[in-house]
Amino acid sequence: MLFVIQSNAKNKSTTQAFVAAESGRDAMLAAIVANHCTLSIPDATSSPFYYSVSATVGPDEGHLTDACLSADKNATIKIVASGRGADGSHTTIEAVYNRPVTIPPSPGGTMSYFDGSFLATQSNYTGDLVIRNGPYACNSHSTINGDLWVPNGTVDLSADCTINGSVYALGDITATGGNGATVKGNLITAGNVNLTANSFALGTASDPTSGNVYADGTFTLGNKPTILGAYVTGRAATLGKPVGRPGSSVQNCATSPNPAANAGLCGTPAATPGTDRTTPSLATVTTMTQWRNLGTVRSAWGSNIQWQVGPCGGQDVSGMLQAGLTAPNTRLGIDYSACTGPVTVKIAATALSSDAVFLVPPGSQMTVNVTGSLTSGAAADLSNAPQLFFIHADGNLNDTAPTCASGSASDALTLPSTVQARLMFYTPCGLNNSSQNGLVFKGQFYANNDGSAHWVHPDFTCTTMSWSPVIDLGCKVAASAADPGPTSTIVLPPSLNTQKEI
Repeated sequence: MLFVIQSNAKNKSTTQAFVAAESGRDAMLAAIVANHCTLSIPDATSSPFYYSVSATVGPDEGHLTDACLSADKNATIKIVASGRGADGSHTTIEAVYNRPVTIPPSPGGTMSYFDGSFLATQSNYTGDLVIRNGPYACNSHSTINGDLWVPNGTVDLSADCTINGSVYALGDITATGGNGATVKGNLITAGNVNLTANSFALGTASDPTSGNVYADGTFTLGNKPTILGAYVTGRAATLGKPVGRPGSSVQNCATSPNPAANAGLCGTPAATPGTDRTTPSLATVTTMTQWRNLGTVRSAWGSNIQWQVGPCGGQDVSGMLQAGLTAPNTRLGIDYSACTGPVTVKIAATALSSDAVFLVPPGSQMTVNVTGSLTSGAAADLSNAPQLFFIHADGNLNDTAPTCASGSASDALTLPSTVQARLMFYTPCGLNNSSQNGLVFKGQFYANNDGSAHWVHPDFTCTTMSWSPVIDLGCKVAASAADPGPTSTIVLPPSLNTQKEI
């Protein structure tokens, strides 16, 4: 009996020491959240008695050398705290917290991201298309139902390509050879325009604001294209024959015949015609559509999520998608972040009833294999259909560039003919083009350059998608350079990752 009494007293004191250490941990965490440069706190002078409490911070657990906790970037906090019990027993714990940050995109912007050169071959794309870096080239029958933005490259329409909108570019816009390309809006560039193709059409007869060429450089026109509008250039225009409405055209917008008289075409005398008409500016579009890092920290994806552990062996997860959610959860999360090898997200025929996110770690190749129809009873436009977010996490969450940790063009996507859902495919690595023929889907596609210049989706329709507080995606570039929509940084609460006694 005496031994039991002594043992219980010892256990009580040890527990008190552990509780004291955790109390010190909590006090340290609160202090650093309130003041990002507070890396230690005084010893406690009353129960619970914690002491020697300190913190180290940095972008990740391997680099905890920062003087202060970052105010606007993902961070890691390591806290070491000691505690003392009533009989003098003591213990020391080490706790590691992840403190995620999310930066929602600008409303009205587009999440579609393609880094590097882009070649459209037998593809259809619906939505504004932004090629952030490198050129855009179309060498086969392809259609863009929206505006084409190439804020850091050139545009080459060398085949039967249709753009049912306008083209905005930093570099030259060319249509040469025997192609039958069509642009139904306007051509606006800070470079040159060369339209010497045998069959090229610009503008729509029913739209008096279409069919115009605005260039900061030289406009070269052959004798075959059909131009329904006017042309405005920063230097001389080379004409094969008069086109459009020559009465409203000028050859040198910036200096002659009279900048003030032609202000309606040229903007202010100091402005160049292409740049002046790019609204928002090409630089603003580049900023608005910069790469946004997505990771696997659960807390960053918000609340009301019923989390399940994804099977690393690639087993079918349709049962998880069909199972009911437990209140107050309204969304499903399937987390593969514990997997160390390639990850296959396999989904058989499934009736969908809720949104779901699939989180794949940076170092794993991601294969999404949907083997059966995805049904939901949604209308044909899928505007209110369930959303599935396939996220291959970025390898560096502290920059604004895609970081692939599993090899370029390492990911793959296979879909059935019936998909009554909105899909987002996010990968910093790009798709393996050898397995992507025949894809038809609606949603969002956000991918790094996959190692070669081509468009891997024959038929893609952009649709709005939202997962609070991480993603709020539209399909149109914001209309105003002055008000592209606010970008707000949301600092999420730290979440305990690991804890151990040392």
